[in-house]
Amino acid sequence: MVYDAVDGLAKVSREMLYSAFFVGDITAAGYDSLLLFTAGSKVFASLYEMREGVLTLLDNAMMDKRINQFGDMTLCRLAEGVHGLFVDGYMSGDSTITELLYYKQKELKVPFGKKEDDNTIRAGHMPARD
Repeated sequence: MVYDAVDGLAKVSREMLYSAFFVGDITAAGYDSLLLFTAGSKVFASLYEMREGVLTLLDNAMMDKRINQFGDMTLCRLAEGVHGLFVDGYMSGDSTITELLYYKQKELKVPFGKKEDDNTIRAGHMPARD
């Protein structure tokens, strides 16, 4: 459930199933958005923002399908007006992959996850830190 606490506590969404979440200024709009991550038969991120007391879906994006669960997440500035979120995903075989998500031109983009790119895979669960 998602609640709004501006004028008391009010429920603004139905129950949603997710594996992990992140709250931060993903859209570089000057206020926080909500990203829900789901791992299962499909691995994806759903970006939401609060508009006039209503939780609104902005976009969904598929991520690397080998992710079983999510680890550390780091928000950073990629360019003027563009924020990025680095997300560590744990894979079978004790490996970690890092995905990048950013919102631009009304689309949630995942440049690494589209082609099962192995460039960010590493052994163990060491988080990305650069």
